[in-house]
Amino acid sequence: DDAERASRDPWLSAARDLVAKGDGEEFLPRAAHWAPMTARRYLDLHEKGGTDDYFSSDLSDGTMAEIYASWGERETGCLVAYSGADEYAPKSVDKGALVRR
Repeated sequence: DDAERASRDPWLSAARDLVAKGDGEEFLPRAAHWAPMTARRYLDLHEKGGTDDYFSSDLSDGTMAEIYASWGERETGCLVAYSGADEYAPKSVDKGALVRR
C-alpha cells in the first residue's frame, strides 16, 4: 500500500547512495528491515525491478510475463505457497488474486 511504500523510500534512497559509493555490502540500520540486510540486498528485494522482485503486487502483467516466460521454455515448474496470513504482505494485497496472476 502507499503508506508502506512511502515508509521504504528513505531506506531505498540510503541503499542507493551506499551502492553508488561502492558500499553495497554495508548493512542498513536495523530499522530498515526486520532482519539484518545489506544495502544491495535491500534494493534487490524492495526496489521495483530489483533482481528479486518476482512477486510484487505492483508488477504489470507484461512484466510478470517477462519474468516467468523463460520458466516455461525450460519446462520448469513453480509452486507458489503464499500464506493468507503473511504478516509481511500489506493488508491491501489480495494474495489469492496475486498468485493466480
